[in-house]
Amino acid sequence: MQVLYDEALAGRCYTAQQFGESFEGQAGLGGERTIRDRVSVLSTQGYIKFFREGSRYGLAMTSRSKYGYLCVEDMRLRQSSGPPDPDSGEIDILEHLILPTHYKCPQTGALLPVENPNVWLYQDEETT
Repeated sequence: MQVLYDEALAGRCYTAQQFGESFEGQAGLGGERTIRDRVSVLSTQGYIKFFREGSRYGLAMTSRSKYGYLCVEDMRLRQSSGPPDPDSGEIDILEHLILPTHYKCPQTGALLPVENPNVWLYQDEETT
């Protein structure tokens, strides 16, 4: 989950498949299949959710992904707002709080819309 958070701060978001392919054998995460299985478990538990409004943040469409981009609590996407200022050479950085649009139902595995994206629920909290 920390890798997803850090990658967003670096301006990168991933679908589950992209994440598995990109980090296979890196950061102690294991192989692609292991990563995707772990993402599945964490999404069932509510620690990972999804957002489908990538174009809202200047990201490519995720037409091949059933779920959309991966999202963790308080995830922020940093991006440059355009080319450097011609006078100072400075680049303005925008930071977007990414809110989930969907979550994986722990009972059925179905993708369901998030009722309130500002409230992050975890499966272990709902069952206690």
